[in-house]
Amino acid sequence: MLLRPHTRKIKRKQVRLQGSSPAQLIAGLGWRGVVPTLWVVQRVALVANGPGTATLTATAAGFTKSRRINVASAPLPLDAIRANLDPETDLFFQNDTLGSLAALEAPVGEPVVGYVTATRDERSVYGIKFQISTSAPGIVLSCGGLSTCQVQDEATIGSVSPEDAEITISARNLTTGFTVHVVEAP
Repeated sequence: MLLRPHTRKIKRKQVRLQGSSPAQLIAGLGWRGVVPTLWVVQRVALVANGPGTATLTATAAGFTKSRRINVASAPLPLDAIRANLDPETDLFFQNDTLGSLAALEAPVGEPVVGYVTATRDERSVYGIKFQISTSAPGIVLSCGGLSTCQVQDEATIGSVSPEDAEITISARNLTTGFTVHVVEAP
């Protein structure tokens, strides 16, 4: 959901979100400044009280937008999960044919930041928890210091010595992964 005023910057306290039954809003907003006149609401967490439909309404700077949300009785399967790096990174990496990270070369002692995306019916899915693991004990994985990772959260890979590892990412019904080759920094 994108809220865009024509020339005024939206202040965080001016954005109001409201959920209807059976969903209720439980968490704060994630923010990203795109240009000086535009703020994008990145993430809103909803908890469903039961199956059915709910309406999420956002109001900011005089603009109101609503979206209908279908609440399923069980978690829906995902069509794809992908590991991604910033395309502007100067690290050597390769993607597979579906656009997910397949191989990465990372320098010792320098954390590499990436993120995981998930899709269902060719649409992005947010708030999905995933597990990330490594085949090498010297590789350190973290999700912004959080104990659980969620889709679109930054995940960090780091190592204190050169080694190779397989990184595995699992979410709901899917698993993906990539190879990381840690080398001495030049």
